[in-house]
Amino acid sequence: DVRLPASFLGSPEWISEETADSLALARTYGRGTLLATMTVNPNWPEITSQLRRGQTAADIPVVVARAFHSRLERALDLLRRKLGDLVYIIRVIEFQKRGFPHVHMILK
Repeated sequence: DVRLPASFLGSPEWISEETADSLALARTYGRGTLLATMTVNPNWPEITSQLRRGQTAADIPVVVARAFHSRLERALDLLRRKLGDLVYIIRVIEFQKRGFPHVHMILK
């Protein structure tokens, strides 16, 4: 049996540790107060401006990932400004069948 260590991002051990840490945060500081989800829109200008003739957003995953990360950080900055100091943010980034990222976040 080969087991990847918790230091290997995405390994079962890593997932187990992240889950335990998230549950410990909720136990210590209380349940989150906001659940938010964000999904990539393949029609965002920063994506469509990089498309060559005949390409779709699925053909340029690096551009999609960078656009998603940039928009996610801007959304988090906006939430911090509107909500004030946050105790914690738990987020999980997943990939849809088309390969586009989306995030589920719990904020407190």
